[in-house]
Parts: sequence; structure tokens; C-alpha cells
Amino acid sequence: NLQAARITKCLCVVKYLQTGFAMKNIIATFFH
Repeated sequence: NLQAARITKCLCVVKYLQTGFAMKNIIATFFH
């Protein structure tokens, strides 16, 4: 299903961005 694949891809991107923000916050906290 093309739409299901598109939704899965979108969720992967969102999770990747959330992880990136979390890592950025952790790094900012340690090296403040």
C-alpha cells in the first residue's frame, strides 16, 4: 500500500527529528 509506506516514512522522519532535538538538548545541557 503506497499510502501506508508514505505514512511510515513520515513517522520515521518525525522520530529522527525528535531524536536529533533530544540529542541537541542533552549536548546543550552537558556543555553549557
